[in-house]
This record gives sequence, structure tokens and C-alpha cells, in this order.
Amino acid sequence: QQNTAVTINNEAEALASLDRAATAMKMAEKRRHIALDVFPKDPVLVNPLGIDSGSDAQRALSDEIAAIRRQLRQLMQAGR
Repeated sequence: QQNTAVTINNEAEALASLDRAATAMKMAEKRRHIALDVFPKDPVLVNPLGIDSGSDAQRALSDEIAAIRRQLRQLMQAGR
């Protein structure tokens, strides 16, 4: 499994990381829609092997978001 830890040093980096996470989630939803709703109805694009749930990617994304939140809390506490 890939290490998804992110080092965040300031608010700008935190916001950029959250933007990347949000974009990744939107793209995952688009891929899921295409794989589940579009490809199965197309005789050429249908995947005979099916689709996996993408749980590894979701878990990695959740881990990254949790790391961002921890680092944001640390930054906020250090700024007090």
C-alpha cells in the first residue's frame, strides 16, 4: 500500500491539499458513473470482468484527508 502522508506547513498548502482531495473525489465519482452506467450499456465499451469498488483509492483518500486535518489542528494550536 502506498504511503499517502502529506506534510502541510501553512494554510495555503492545507487549502491546496483539500482542493486536490475534492478533485480526486469528483473524478472518482465520474469514473464510477462511467463504469457503472455508461460502459455496461455500450456493446463495445462493456468490461467483461466487471468493476471493483475502488475501496483502496477511497481508503487512501480518507487517510490523506485525516492527515490534513491533523496537521491543520497542529498549525492552529501553534498559532494560538
